[in-house]
Amino acid sequence: MNDALAWAAARWTVDQAIAATATVIYVEDLRSMEAKGMGATMNTRLSQQVRGKIVDRIRHLAAEHGVAVVTVPARNTSKHCPHCLTPLRHCKAPDQPTVAGWKWAICPHQSCRWQGDRDHGAWRRIAARGLTHQARTVTDKTSGLRFPR
Repeated sequence: MNDALAWAAARWTVDQAIAATATVIYVEDLRSMEAKGMGATMNTRLSQQVRGKIVDRIRHLAAEHGVAVVTVPARNTSKHCPHCLTPLRHCKAPDQPTVAGWKWAICPHQSCRWQGDRDHGAWRRIAARGLTHQARTVTDKTSGLRFPR
């Protein structure tokens, strides 16, 4: 089942890129991310197995269609505002005011005041980071993977 889900997730991602006529898919490198409660070793083993499968499948399918896949480092993508890079203030989502959590964020900077879903802001930062460093993207000769320098 996990293998089928990895292929389905990869197929969906690559199909979205093809539909948008994208030439690059930016993937956030989440190897350093840890969930609380399971311990570092078990968390790394479980999360990397799933993420690794999906990214490998994305690379495979994207290569068939001439779409490059670039890994972008995971540094403060959901912590900073996608417009002005000010650290965001996390709060309850307006559509779920009774549910506590870190899903929604608002920029405290007076001239910006961007607000939105953390994940939405994060993908915008990932794309911006990838586009900013696209001229300095290098390919690892041993693995063939692409990374911003």
